[in-house]
Amino acid sequence: IQIGSVVSLALMGNTVPMGMAISNPQAYYQFVSDIVEPAPDTPYGHELEFVRLVAQQAQVYYQSVKDAADVGSNQSVKYPPLGQNYLADQLRIVAQLISGGLQTPVYIVSLDGFDTHSEQVDGDAGNATGTHANLLRQVSEAIGAFQDDLKLLGVDERVAGMTFSEFGRTIASNASTGTDHGAAAPLFVFGKNVIPGIIGDNPQIPDDPFASADLPMQHDFRSVYASALQDWFGIPNPENVLNESYPILPIFKSQSSSTHNVRQPLVEASNYPNPFHQSTTFTFSTDGGRVTINLIDMNGRILQTIVEGKYPAGTHRVQFSRSDLPPGNYFYQVRVDGATLTKKLLVI
Repeated sequence: IQIGSVVSLALMGNTVPMGMAISNPQAYYQFVSDIVEPAPDTPYGHELEFVRLVAQQAQVYYQSVKDAADVGSNQSVKYPPLGQNYLADQLRIVAQLISGGLQTPVYIVSLDGFDTHSEQVDGDAGNATGTHANLLRQVSEAIGAFQDDLKLLGVDERVAGMTFSEFGRTIASNASTGTDHGAAAPLFVFGKNVIPGIIGDNPQIPDDPFASADLPMQHDFRSVYASALQDWFGIPNPENVLNESYPILPIFKSQSSSTHNVRQPLVEASNYPNPFHQSTTFTFSTDGGRVTINLIDMNGRILQTIVEGKYPAGTHRVQFSRSDLPPGNYFYQVRVDGATLTKKLLVI
């Protein structure tokens, strides 16, 4: 999941994005009707059916995000007020979704402004002021609040963060008190299960570097990726992902448990009879919370919402009549807070 309005290149697959962009998980709208009107049997109609199908599938997927946001929370008071630190605003959403039980293993947030061709430093006030110093202050403030939130939510042991950028900066400043695109740069990895310290040596900077001089690279950035894949995500052969073998760096104390929900809502559901002809009874159990049961066809389209609302802890029963539903194979999907259960349904 990318927090923002556009999916970044980091989430691009071979042909399409392999993720989704979310600016505000609370701003959810029922933008697709549950009732799908028939499309004409023409080339136009076939394209229309495809667009409708994609919209229906996106809505089904996004509901899981909203469910997690509804039950998730933030506990830290260290976040700056909304709108004052864009990175902190994004990390606040990430913590909320993690606490709500969303099983997304990777979140991407961003902070622009590091392409400092000018005013990287304030020439009059010294090197500790200027655009770069202000950006690092925002990074520090945002990560500090995020880590405090994760600790208070009890999930800090299963979350790690890593920074990356398209390029570094040159050593020498230009005529605009800035720097130009460089080949090497520092990279931060942070989290409770990250080994503290610095990996690598301080670069040796010449007294009079030429204008385009780069910092010498010591560790290939793909070694950091390989280390994260193997030691954090538990992938035994990261070279299968990176197409080459890279040294594993001592970054992580222990492997992530991020494939497990923070919150494990009780989700049990069944229906009887199944198969059925006229009607069937859905029985579901929950430890309390918002429950949704959708009837879905074999193409992933929502045909009908059977149950939607908040239910107390316990076992509940809802009768469903097929009405004009044609015979065939279907699915029903049960969502309780951040958890989802999907089962087959046969109408005869």
